[in-house]
Amino acid sequence: MRQINRYIIIVVLVMLHAGVRAQSTVTDTSALKLVMQKVFAHFDSSYQPVFLTGTMRVIDGYDSSQNMPLTSFAMARAGKDFYYKAGARETYNSNTAYVYIDHVVKHALIGRPKLVVSPLIGNLDGIAHYLESEQYAVTMTSNGKESTVSFLNEMHVTCKEYTVVYDKENFAPKRIFVRLTNLADASNPKADKRIIFTFGEWRKEVPAQVFNYTGVLEKINGSWKGKGSLANYKLTVL
Repeated sequence: MRQINRYIIIVVLVMLHAGVRAQSTVTDTSALKLVMQKVFAHFDSSYQPVFLTGTMRVIDGYDSSQNMPLTSFAMARAGKDFYYKAGARETYNSNTAYVYIDHVVKHALIGRPKLVVSPLIGNLDGIAHYLESEQYAVTMTSNGKESTVSFLNEMHVTCKEYTVVYDKENFAPKRIFVRLTNLADASNPKADKRIIFTFGEWRKEVPAQVFNYTGVLEKINGSWKGKGSLANYKLTVL
């Protein structure tokens, strides 16, 4: 999960082809900000409980060893309860414990509850300020039931493109694409790193069992023990 979190800044795969009905350069920044607030509100658990699934992929044009194959993920949050799974790694956080499970190496970390920031978005206000202040050219595109907002600056030192595709009716994000600058070859677009998210299921109600780690971990006489699929895992108490 550390590799995945390192890549996540967010945004969407835009497809500009003959079916596009309208495209315009954005000049009304207040309207743009309102749209982005509605889109990103779907990630913000202070706005509403959220459960979502999707896939992510990383393509590094400069160093293929840094590629990440198509990986499924799921995230849920309701109040202080949090769950995140990416590939074979899971994170739970509740008012009783923080649990991180790596099913590849069969190891679980268990600690006290802590504040967990969504790995899919980070700080909403910080992202909005960053995109406003970095001289991006902004376009908005409509195509059927989808709309696209794209931030583009080919000369930017860290992020050349940030694009989000969302549902025009409910503003739910559908695809996100971000293109990061490779400082070793900044003028070569083929060397850029591309991060692609595709979102599937969105729910405003989170099934209670999503946050339940007691099916695989239990505390007996003050000691944690794995059970079920975690019966033979190494456990480390933080």
